[in-house]
Amino acid sequence: MKNGKSIIVVSLCTFALTYYMRNKSFQKLQQKNTNPTINQYLNRLREFFEVDILDQAEDEFLTLVDFGLSPNSAFESTIGYK
Repeated sequence: MKNGKSIIVVSLCTFALTYYMRNKSFQKLQQKNTNPTINQYLNRLREFFEVDILDQAEDEFLTLVDFGLSPNSAFESTIGYK
């Protein structure tokens, strides 16, 4: 009987661990990142600036990010958001 009980215990532990890991991975899939990346902000600058001054706007945005501003604040500052 000891052998049968150990197989049951091992099976239950394996099932519990598999269930836990599956739920964790499912939760990670459902999490959404709402913060745009720097490349997405650079693409958004095209909506606000013409082609001839787009390079200047991108340089200003990247400079502000390099100085430590968050990408959101740098984007708003670059487009003149008030």
